[in-house]
Amino acid sequence: MPLTGDLLAMAKSESKQPKFKNLTNKFGDSLEKLFIDCRFEGLKCNLTEFKYFFHPHYGNCYQFNTGFNYFGEIADLKRTMWSDRLLGLRLILNISLSESLKFMNPNTGALISVHNQTAYPLDELTVGPKTETNIALSRTFYESQPKPYSKCDGKTNDVNSYDSEYYKIVHKNTKGYSQTLCVYQCIQKFFIDGCSCSLDSLPSFYDSYLCTQTKENNDCL
Repeated sequence: MPLTGDLLAMAKSESKQPKFKNLTNKFGDSLEKLFIDCRFEGLKCNLTEFKYFFHPHYGNCYQFNTGFNYFGEIADLKRTMWSDRLLGLRLILNISLSESLKFMNPNTGALISVHNQTAYPLDELTVGPKTETNIALSRTFYESQPKPYSKCDGKTNDVNSYDSEYYKIVHKNTKGYSQTLCVYQCIQKFFIDGCSCSLDSLPSFYDSYLCTQTKENNDCL
């Protein structure tokens, strides 16, 4: 009998706890299972070009063109002048899910995040099964002059510029500073100190238990 109601919510929350991370790695999609075909600029990809990334909410994820390969070695960034969909990154994914795991999430599909290689994936696009999905985008970079001409600090690329716990933990876990992630870590630390758990609705770089639906946590939250 499938889990429902509070039991289902508790099972989902418990599955995200740090003690289950190794099991998530084991039972989550492997690189070989997930990618049926991959092509970039018409040429077949090598799966070692994908970097493994463990997402606190979604488990096993794989990043393309991060500047690192699957083994964590530095790799050249790929650049292209083409905007044609046939010459971009093309993927065929196997997003099938074992029946025994469907109680964790009734939805089937994939989540795609398109971001700069120095940024943490915060926003996702949903891709349904048995469909062809085309994703096109344009981007604009804005750059401000440092203080006193703006409120922008000009040394955020240096991990030693600021003696801040949140500033340093963002640098430790990403390839560049993000004010949004810094604020999220501040919020998470507030709940960790006050409730001994972190929120599963925000990214957290702290090794802590997630807040579950128990009486103690509900009273604290």
